[in-house]
Amino acid sequence: MQLALLVAIAVLVISNVHAAATPYVGPYAGGDVLMARLHPTRSNVYTATPDNIARNDRDLGWKGLVGVRMSSHFAFEAGFTDFGEVTAAPVGTGGPSRVRTRAFTAFGVGIVPVGLVDVFAKAGPTRLQSTGHSGGRYFDRQQRRITSGVGVQLNRRRLVLRLEYEKFGSGVLADLDMLSLGFRLSLRPR
Repeated sequence: MQLALLVAIAVLVISNVHAAATPYVGPYAGGDVLMARLHPTRSNVYTATPDNIARNDRDLGWKGLVGVRMSSHFAFEAGFTDFGEVTAAPVGTGGPSRVRTRAFTAFGVGIVPVGLVDVFAKAGPTRLQSTGHSGGRYFDRQQRRITSGVGVQLNRRRLVLRLEYEKFGSGVLADLDMLSLGFRLSLRPR
């Protein structure tokens, strides 16, 4: 009886490892929670910042996307990202700078499967829309940029958990860096 139980457990473990080693290929959708940060080394708004003026160069945001994994080594994704709102200290005589940025993205994703984990790099065009005010003046700008990112994802059959870093060159006040944690769910049952 114990031997039969051990054999059954071994067969289940081996079949689960084999199934997890074969990555899901097909359409998927997902969402992320993210931390966006205004990169201070590229921005001139920090050069004359007194220590007593508060700034919030980070904010929580979110991202939603759809994608198709074409093979075990390549995927295509399209999505929408809301970076939240970041605030910088006053520039000159104007008030504090505030900017809210949103982006529409399209990425080609190169994937290297390593057991249950995939390591990936991605790049593609992004349309950024930034609204806010700086130095007392309102702005509403749209820009097109190339964005890149890297990350790691854990595959669990239909569910994929993902941690990634992306860099968006916004050009409004500075560059935006983003660290996100999220999930992808396959849209086609196995």
